[in-house]
Amino acid sequence: MKILKTTTHIVSLTLLVLGISVLNSHALNSNEDLAYFRELINEIRMDPFAKAESLGYDRETLKKTLPWLQDSYPLYTIDNFLNLRAMALNDMEGVTPEPELLPEYDYVRTGETGGAITFLNFLSSKDAFKIIIENIFKQELNPERISSLNLLGTDFNLMGIDVSAGVEMVDEEKWRNAYFITICLGSSLLKSEVQLLTMANQVRSQPFSLETYLNISSIESLNKDLVFLPEWLKTYPPLMENILLHESAKAYSRQLININRDSLVILSDNPLLRALEMGYNGIDVAESFVLRIHAFHDTSSQIANTAFSYLVQNELKADPAKASIFSTTATQSGVGITIFPYDHRVKIVSSSINTASVLPESEPQKKSQIYGIVYSDHNNNNVYNPGEEKEQAKVIIFQKSDNTIITQITTDKAGHFTTTIDTNKEYRFETTYQNRTYSVETLINQNIFLPIEIPIAP
Repeated sequence: MKILKTTTHIVSLTLLVLGISVLNSHALNSNEDLAYFRELINEIRMDPFAKAESLGYDRETLKKTLPWLQDSYPLYTIDNFLNLRAMALNDMEGVTPEPELLPEYDYVRTGETGGAITFLNFLSSKDAFKIIIENIFKQELNPERISSLNLLGTDFNLMGIDVSAGVEMVDEEKWRNAYFITICLGSSLLKSEVQLLTMANQVRSQPFSLETYLNISSIESLNKDLVFLPEWLKTYPPLMENILLHESAKAYSRQLININRDSLVILSDNPLLRALEMGYNGIDVAESFVLRIHAFHDTSSQIANTAFSYLVQNELKADPAKASIFSTTATQSGVGITIFPYDHRVKIVSSSINTASVLPESEPQKKSQIYGIVYSDHNNNNVYNPGEEKEQAKVIIFQKSDNTIITQITTDKAGHFTTTIDTNKEYRFETTYQNRTYSVETLINQNIFLPIEIPIAP
């Protein structure tokens, strides 16, 4: 008997009609099928209201009961690594191993959904997938939903799909044919990219933490070049993640390694022009980049550490007018890291960071953005280092005046979270780890970088 592993959404359906047996097989996922599955999901994301209306929902009622529901969402693309992971999770016999989690596939946010459908007569895999997807969609349209959003979520833009066939026991030892469906989701952001941005925000918030990140030999070798150092060491607001700047930086990092060898499209070296071509509407974009060689088995944390160190060193020797990480006006950023396995000994890694300023607001800021990190200071150096993050940590934000819960957030694999809250108020940020609660209280009157340290158990 084959039973689907627990996923974010479980849809279990039974079609009671007389019929034939279906063989247990993974040979169902042709490129044509995967394209069809992707189109079914992207049909929902392209226009969720239209899809809901086709299923009998009323558009105006949905707008009132689900104010968060957007008119459209970015479309999913099929990712081969996530396909392999979905296949492994969908194989209860343990024949298919999970793919190795290399830094180039270490997505900072991942999720799963899926379901099973049992039947007696013939049912095609495409029809089974359509039934499952529409039922997951209905679950996500439920105003009392408590599970996470996947078809209607904003955390992911990559997916892998596996549909396999077998049999399952239902209704007091009666056997039914079955399809088992697993969908693995991922963000285009890598864990290493977010780790690098967190270090950048740590330094922007506490400039003198720079010496902690750069070892003594690096500082000594830079001393003769640091003619602009007094201009650098200031406190800056955090750089908030911008997906368009990320895509621009990612595309340029790929070009640095010449990943798209067959492509005739050459991206502009001007980061502003490149970002504008991708839909960004800011007024200025600065860029820093570096190309390094890494050991084949370097982790995401090691890659982020090295990339950040060299990006900072390059910038410290440059003219302040060309600042990226240390830009005084920048409020948004996108990090792109591309990893290319050269042989079984080394990997070539290119890293690029785009930072940009936005048009100033004509009236006082009513909302503040929080860039947070939950971590434990394992090396006792008073700053966050990659590898110290606490993933899947729940952060509850209270309004201090009346102890009202404003929102609850879960950190990603890089221990990072972001949120937007009302300005000029005092808040308490609480996180619980190993049955103990830790909190930070602060007055929020501007965008801030907020580290929440969880003490290491004695």
